[in-house]
Amino acid sequence: MAFPGTISGSGAAGAARPRGAFVAAGALLLVFGLSIVGWIVYDFRFTSLGGGDFLRALVDARVRVTPALFSPQVWALTAAVLTAGVLALARRPAARGAALFVGWVVLAVAARELAGLFTSGDYRDRYLSGNGLEAVIIVTWALAFAVAGTVLVLMLAARTQEAPRPGAASAGAGVVLLLLGLLSLAWIGWGLTGSDYRLDAGDYVLHLVNAAHPADAGIQLAIGGTFWFYEAVYTTAMFVLGGLALAGRPAARSAGVALAAVLLYLDVRHMLGLTLGSSSGPSPEGGDWYPSWEMAGADTEGKLQLASIVLQTLACALVIVLLVAAGARAHRAGLPGAAGFAGGWAPQSQPQSPPPGYSAQPGYPAQPGYVPPPPPHAPHTPSPGPYQPPPQGGFGPPPSL
Repeated sequence: MAFPGTISGSGAAGAARPRGAFVAAGALLLVFGLSIVGWIVYDFRFTSLGGGDFLRALVDARVRVTPALFSPQVWALTAAVLTAGVLALARRPAARGAALFVGWVVLAVAARELAGLFTSGDYRDRYLSGNGLEAVIIVTWALAFAVAGTVLVLMLAARTQEAPRPGAASAGAGVVLLLLGLLSLAWIGWGLTGSDYRLDAGDYVLHLVNAAHPADAGIQLAIGGTFWFYEAVYTTAMFVLGGLALAGRPAARSAGVALAAVLLYLDVRHMLGLTLGSSSGPSPEGGDWYPSWEMAGADTEGKLQLASIVLQTLACALVIVLLVAAGARAHRAGLPGAAGFAGGWAPQSQPQSPPPGYSAQPGYPAQPGYVPPPPPHAPHTPSPGPYQPPPQGGFGPPPSL
């Protein structure tokens, strides 16, 4: 018999397996997320950027950071990894979808970085810069690949007992994600046909799977993935999670929230940079600079890009609201494994034995031969005697009927 908030498994042994899987996945995600934070802290010695400047760069796109401190895409992904790790350690069922999402993205990032490091000596020299940490850097990405693969296996095995339950909120979020995927795909196609990407279709595909390719496209070194790479990864996620949300899959809720939150952060940071940006162009002396809304929308293509950014920002906020509402609705309905946005892990207690003749499952007939007990006897009430007039000073005889 299933209880609200439980994860698949039968009895104590079945409950222990998912609990162990969630704790192990959470620990692995936290280890990797904290390792990225450690690299950022360590790399401050190689940059003139201070801690306060870096904190400002988290929200202000005008602040330039060196590749050693990673990119906003990596910052957002690291925050999602740490959040999913904490939820998994707390054994929240919502952690499953979020962990599957970040695990898949980290797996793609690590595989691409390792492919570039092992296939190109020039890329390896640029990447490592003779800092004496070659082995540590390669081990970090190998660890990321192993962690992501293990998390995916653990979370795919730890299925909830909640059946797919399509609803208006989940379906609405799925439709929005699919439309965002089509919009992003259209911009990718536009970039490939124009001069924005500086790559043909073949080089673009190779760039998505090998960080060292192409070596002569003038692409700035981006540790942890370029904008083009994350654009393709998140566009794919929009289609996959949109379809799963339409089907009412439980894992699509927290995975979709994680995706929308990452995109929302990147878009809001970009729009804040546009708001604080300058229309006069970068200064010859260098320094912090970002285009303004007016400069970014100087032509028709720029105006369409800005409109797409605003539309995606609003759509991501809507997706978060709809998927959280879908999770709350499933939790109120008492669905197993639906306690992702409220509530935790329900204990596996043994139900009380039913009375003889009753079925353990609701909706099934009683066992053959069962005779229900007779109703309880009514209390004895004495019959009233003949009418007696009240004593003197009473209320008199009853009124005539």
